[in-house]
Amino acid sequence: MSEETLLEEHQSVFRSLITQLSADMDLTKVALPTFVLEKRSLLESMTDTFAHPQLLDEAVSIDDDLERFLAVLKFYLSAWHTRPKGVKKPYNPILGETFRASRTISESSKVAFTCEQVSHHPPISALFASNKSKQWWINTSVHTRSQFLLISAAAHLEGKCTVCFLSRDNEIYESTSPSLYVSGFILGPMRLELGGDTYVTCSKTGYKAAISFRRKPSLYGQYNEVSGQVFDRDQNVTHTISGNWTSTFTITNNLTKEKSEFLDVQSLQNFPLEAFEVEGDPFQSRRLWADVTQALSDNNLNLATTHKVSLEERQRRGKKKREETNKEWRTKLFEKQEGNYVFRYKRDTPYPQNEALFTDEELTPAHHESSFGEDSIDNTVD
Repeated sequence: MSEETLLEEHQSVFRSLITQLSADMDLTKVALPTFVLEKRSLLESMTDTFAHPQLLDEAVSIDDDLERFLAVLKFYLSAWHTRPKGVKKPYNPILGETFRASRTISESSKVAFTCEQVSHHPPISALFASNKSKQWWINTSVHTRSQFLLISAAAHLEGKCTVCFLSRDNEIYESTSPSLYVSGFILGPMRLELGGDTYVTCSKTGYKAAISFRRKPSLYGQYNEVSGQVFDRDQNVTHTISGNWTSTFTITNNLTKEKSEFLDVQSLQNFPLEAFEVEGDPFQSRRLWADVTQALSDNNLNLATTHKVSLEERQRRGKKKREETNKEWRTKLFEKQEGNYVFRYKRDTPYPQNEALFTDEELTPAHHESSFGEDSIDNTVD
């Protein structure tokens, strides 16, 4: 459970802000106080959800359809416990902002991450991850819709995540995400919870998991509870799952009634995230937000606010310039397909042996323009 105790002066700021809000108000248009900011962009924080890619390495090697599906389900359930200490909000990415990074699992297994802010209104972030040696990739685009709920705030993560096993004839797994809820910003402590009904499905094998993340009731119950059922193609329940997304899960075989531990997220090995810098790209996430991050590290909230507002103002000027010149925004690394943003360079055939972590075309996309509309960094191709 993530929680944080606010200073009294910070609580008073929240109380003042809340008086200006109404129920169900969209919080993406509200300027939150700088002290709630996490020292990284939302694009970078998206990689938290994929902190344990070794579970996909294991899953893709399993021949039995049901056991392989359950292994993918483990990966899905491992996605939610990796969170920064306390309750912080990442920076809202600038349109066109990018973030690249990698995780090294072993000498023969490395995962590359590529993220881009593909839309500002509505705010949509896209991520592609690939393990070329293990022949799998992940593609997701998330519309973050924030909502004020009087005594709490919610972030609804709309969109789907696709996992593809290239070595298994492009076997596809799709899933949705729970919503994030933050409470306690009036009296404290601030607390993060997950809530909502989600699914994991594989159309090729017919298996599906229906998962329910439950928020703690007002008086009774536990925090962070999760339950779910696994169905086969004929809608028969094969397994039931229960547990806590911050600790352990158990699984029960519906046929044999045998119950066993399914997953202990705290025992999973973590692999450091290594940011990948691209020379000549001013819209890399850490470079864009470097001044804000430094000011927050120095506990200079006024200076952090100044740098943050400067970035946002430059983005507004860029939008105005595009409107005046009738120029539409073009994404760099992702393209819109049937309502989702898909990585331009994803493969439908196995990766060649020893292919680079990031290929040249992945690092130097054809369209690379500035959302600020400034000539010094605007190399848009008309």
